[in-house]
Amino acid sequence: MDRPMASPTRTPIRPRPRRALAFVLAGWFVLGLVPRPAAGVPSTEFASVRLDPAELASPGIARADGAAIRLSAEKWTRADQVCAPFAFTMAAVTWQGADEAEAALGWGEGATRAEGEGHEGPDPGSEEWNDVEGTPLVWTGEQRCLTLKLRTHEASTLRRPRVVFINSSGTGDEQSPLAAAGAWIARGVSSVLGWMHAAPAEAWTKQPGIILRPQWGANESLRSVNCDGTPDYADAVRVAYIHHTASGNGYSKGGADDAIRGIYAYHVKSRGYCDIAYNFLIDKWGRTYEGRFGGITEPVIGGHAMGFNTRSTGIAALGTFSSKRPSDAMIRAFKRLIRWRLDVAHRKPNGFQWMTSAGGSNQKFDRGENVYLRSVIAHRRTGYTDCPGDRLARFIRKIRRSATRRGHPKIYDPVQSSSDLVHGDGQVSWRARVSRSDARWRIDIVNSSSSVVRSFTGTGTSIAGIWDGTTSGGVPVPDGDYTVNISASRGSTPARPADFTLRVCALAEPGESTCPDPDV
Repeated sequence: MDRPMASPTRTPIRPRPRRALAFVLAGWFVLGLVPRPAAGVPSTEFASVRLDPAELASPGIARADGAAIRLSAEKWTRADQVCAPFAFTMAAVTWQGADEAEAALGWGEGATRAEGEGHEGPDPGSEEWNDVEGTPLVWTGEQRCLTLKLRTHEASTLRRPRVVFINSSGTGDEQSPLAAAGAWIARGVSSVLGWMHAAPAEAWTKQPGIILRPQWGANESLRSVNCDGTPDYADAVRVAYIHHTASGNGYSKGGADDAIRGIYAYHVKSRGYCDIAYNFLIDKWGRTYEGRFGGITEPVIGGHAMGFNTRSTGIAALGTFSSKRPSDAMIRAFKRLIRWRLDVAHRKPNGFQWMTSAGGSNQKFDRGENVYLRSVIAHRRTGYTDCPGDRLARFIRKIRRSATRRGHPKIYDPVQSSSDLVHGDGQVSWRARVSRSDARWRIDIVNSSSSVVRSFTGTGTSIAGIWDGTTSGGVPVPDGDYTVNISASRGSTPARPADFTLRVCALAEPGESTCPDPDV
């Protein structure tokens, strides 16, 4: 698998205040004045309550049929009240059967409509693919009961309908003041630690501050509930999807991580996913969170855009932005994250990429169909969904432009023709583009001893090199594994480099043009 070179560590900005704060926090931990974040994160309470179809049945509109309910098109069922075994803060409805349904949820003084219309979804045939459908998880604030009614856009049967209740804030039962204070302080410490997280070198686009999974309290044991706990990787990231979680905007600044833990639990325990669907999330204060496990610079395959999860990264705005305008802080965070993440992937934010559909019921393209997509797109571009909401979708063009404008020079779309080179039986070529015409570029082939055995150099926007496996003097290089480094600079400012691995051998297996596996 070819991946971009990992970013070097950047010297933190304003190191003295951060170092001082780190010592203070460390001292508090030692003295026991502040709990460690992992221990202080509230536990997530979860309940899935079966809906009684008979309670929702209404003559001519909805008919109970055992564990299923048969619905007429575009008509609401009778309202039913459902209570949880604890005080919940988030709720959703799941079912099997129909691809789409809509739930009207009411609680206290609040109410919302939650449409189960493909806000996310794994690719067909993947480890986490299943037949459980559901609405987004909606933030309700602390409640004990809610009322709900259902409808579908076409006459359909919902099998095994259930209400999911989640409390990830630690308030499902009465907390002692000391426990509540400890959880509150731990969340604050997590936010501080996320801010202190080091970003890459100033020489290229800077990594924004990202609150990592341990800091927002991800329960890593959940990743083994439905899957083996190991993330899946693509060979590269080509496209960044913009989503909203459609979970409502009522969460507090201190409760954003609670909402993310709730979505994580819902995706795994109710929807059957391997992990949270999104690769990144951004709250309305502009704080960015690591989503799916596997590495923020790696091409981790998510479950956010059915049919197009492979070779994409999914970034979700935490909230609902159909009629609500996203905050300026949130939009700035999208610009920073996409500018950095697509530079790591060597993709032009306002460019285009070819993607191949994996198919699926909630997306617009047939399996195997090649689609030419923008590098930064709304989920609705490929899925049957309103995601990310009209008010957020309006900003995508501005996000693309801003992410493209800064951080030059950049290397775009590096390609290596083969990962094997057989002496005397072919060549390997490299192609890429540079964002500035006055940039100087270089291709270095490096052996296992870190010595450069061959180089190619040039200027301009086109990078190209062809190698036959020999040194500049025409001597064949020894068999082995090599690293190919593509770099560029404009004056004293370097671009983020790209690298590939290459195996060189004298003989291939009979009838083969690739090198034999050394482990076989």
